[in-house]
Amino acid sequence: MASIGENGCLLGEYKWTTRPIGVDILKQLAEKSKTVQRLLPEKPIHLAIFARSGFLLALYEQAHEENIPLVDLSEIIA
Repeated sequence: MASIGENGCLLGEYKWTTRPIGVDILKQLAEKSKTVQRLLPEKPIHLAIFARSGFLLALYEQAHEENIPLVDLSEIIA
């Protein structure tokens, strides 16, 4: 999912699995963001990941380092 606004582009990945997701999803999203950056070079790209069943520790750690929001189901329906 992508949303483009005046201040940049939000590129998000949504996963509706029954297991927590890992770093591989972030790597895939980062690859997708390269394409968006080529199409919109003047816009900063912001990443976010949304998941039904949460995230593995390694993903929490990497996302924290890269300032990427992780949103699980409890936050979506709160």
